[in-house]
Amino acid sequence: MIGQVTTFIDVRGFGFITDPSGEQYFFHVTHFLREGAEGKERKPKLGEMVSFEPAAAIRLGRKTQAVEIRPLDVSVHAGIGALAVGLKDGE
Repeated sequence: MIGQVTTFIDVRGFGFITDPSGEQYFFHVTHFLREGAEGKERKPKLGEMVSFEPAAAIRLGRKTQAVEIRPLDVSVHAGIGALAVGLKDGE
């Protein structure tokens, strides 16, 4: 799946990813896989587009947990709206 990091609370190490349909997924920073980066560069950035897998067996409240999170090579400024349009157009 693909989505956008819409919330990240650095001191707690968790946040939320929103997919193009508006559904939110909880994530912990330990599931964020940025290859070749260390320290702060490894952490997710607000507005960053990512790919992820929903962990079907793990739900926190009403939110499914996202795992295997990887950054996408998409402009942060394009955002989820541009991604949704791209998906609609079949790109």
